[in-house]
Amino acid sequence: MSNVLEEPIMVSPINDLNKLKTVDGEHRSKISTTEKNNGLDVLSSLMDSVNLSTESKHLDALKASLRDSPEINEARVMYFKAEIEADRYEVNSDKIAKQLLNKVETV
Repeated sequence: MSNVLEEPIMVSPINDLNKLKTVDGEHRSKISTTEKNNGLDVLSSLMDSVNLSTESKHLDALKASLRDSPEINEARVMYFKAEIEADRYEVNSDKIAKQLLNKVETV
């Protein structure tokens, strides 16, 4: 039975270090500013020509209408205030309980 340490090494040694290319930092930094600016010009022109889909236009219109509408329905608040003050508003606890149970069951 052979020992793991006695088996040949499964990784080949790195003998070809002379074939590796070195990174020339000076060459990389010599990219002209015009080449950089040309790339930025292409990016900015692409960003300027963004087209909105019809769905996004509809969403924008919906957001605008929601921003313009009041958060509180004043007419409904006035109705319930009048009903409560006149003792005509009755709470239906069975209906509330059923709706709560339906919400719990669906979650």
